[in-house]
Amino acid sequence: MIRARSLLPILATATAAILSLSAPARAGEFSAMVADVKTGTILTADKIDGPRAPDLVARLTTIAMGIQDIADETLDPEEILEIRSGRSVSALVALQATALGEEGYRAPMTALAARIGYNAKLFEDRLRAIRTRAGLRATETRVVRGADGGPSFEGRSTVRDTVRLATSLMRAHGALVDEVFDPATGELATTHIWMAEDDGCLLVADGPRTGRMLAAALTGAPDAPQCFETAAVLLAEQDLRILEAR
Repeated sequence: MIRARSLLPILATATAAILSLSAPARAGEFSAMVADVKTGTILTADKIDGPRAPDLVARLTTIAMGIQDIADETLDPEEILEIRSGRSVSALVALQATALGEEGYRAPMTALAARIGYNAKLFEDRLRAIRTRAGLRATETRVVRGADGGPSFEGRSTVRDTVRLATSLMRAHGALVDEVFDPATGELATTHIWMAEDDGCLLVADGPRTGRMLAAALTGAPDAPQCFETAAVLLAEQDLRILEAR
């Protein structure tokens, strides 16, 4: 995966880059959206309501539950969670591993889900409550037991709902979001959320020219690096349009 520090320069070939990724192996599945986090205004959108796999939204919702519990002081970020093979991690490290999503992240995520959800039904109820609060109108997920014993997700979501959840989370708990996502963003202060799942990715970052916080979600790229590169192009392009409109 490309690192966050290569993310923010405005790319001169924005249109060409976007078009080059609109027809990869999964033809016709390209979709993208950029929104202003503060206002919720949609700045650009392309096929944002088509059904998508729910994994990215479900993973972010799991993180949102943990962040909410820390904010409510029902979860101590330094609380030790037991994971398999006799290992243990703090709740904060489990959240950071879930955000980073690299190899081995599911064991900490499973321990985190068990702590904040207690059982599958309560976990699913909490997922549903967050979806309602964030206004995720097209997202429907069901929690099932994965092959590794951890939570997996069935159902559907949309690019629009991915951005809605990200903007809602940033507005409510921006400082905690930054702490959780620091390892994923390379601790770059201007990049707030950086995560991928399958052929989709989510990026929340400050525009390089205006400093406005923008959220970009994308599906249909052939791999995570190109997904993030295109999301960065879209974000920078919309940031430039904001600047020109002033």
